[in-house]
Amino acid sequence: MDALVGSELNVFKPGMRRQSDARTTERNVYEWAEMMILMGGRSCVVSKLTKLSDAEVRSMYQRLLGRPSPSGQQPTDIKWYLKSPLLRLHSGLLVTIYSQCAASLPPHAAFANAFYHYARATAATCDRQAWDEDPAFRNSEKDYVIPFSRGYFLTSYYTDALDRHGARLCELQMRRCKRCQAIFMTHVSEASCLCPNCE
Repeated sequence: MDALVGSELNVFKPGMRRQSDARTTERNVYEWAEMMILMGGRSCVVSKLTKLSDAEVRSMYQRLLGRPSPSGQQPTDIKWYLKSPLLRLHSGLLVTIYSQCAASLPPHAAFANAFYHYARATAATCDRQAWDEDPAFRNSEKDYVIPFSRGYFLTSYYTDALDRHGARLCELQMRRCKRCQAIFMTHVSEASCLCPNCE
């Protein structure tokens, strides 16, 4: 996998072509789905992102990892991203990367690309034995500070949009630390202008 290409965040697997005919686009969706699975994406999230059937994605998951996709309820608690200083910083990083990817990639690729770069950028936070060749592809979703499913929920929930009265539609807000310039996640009711590391 190529990492950063120029100044844009782009990931292209070997064999992926930049053509846009229908057959190539369909093949690319399958390759993106495989990439998401290898980064810990559960079948229901991969199916939602790629528009592939749940049965297709479950079969792909079994073939790639030799086990069924984990079941269980998907994340719904936005306060989870505020539980620790590390989560606040990682949430800000992931949303920042995702917003760049969403501006230039098709929907099925934007989150996968953002998570790939997030996972590579944060590889130092986990044990080196958690991956084989590429730190974006770790052995367990527990090896990521923000796992794939929680990352997808965050990026699909987060918005800077306002309602007609000027109130934020999202209870989360990204801020830049006045001291170190790091971007971090806060609740809209918090008044701090310093990141958790500088407080």
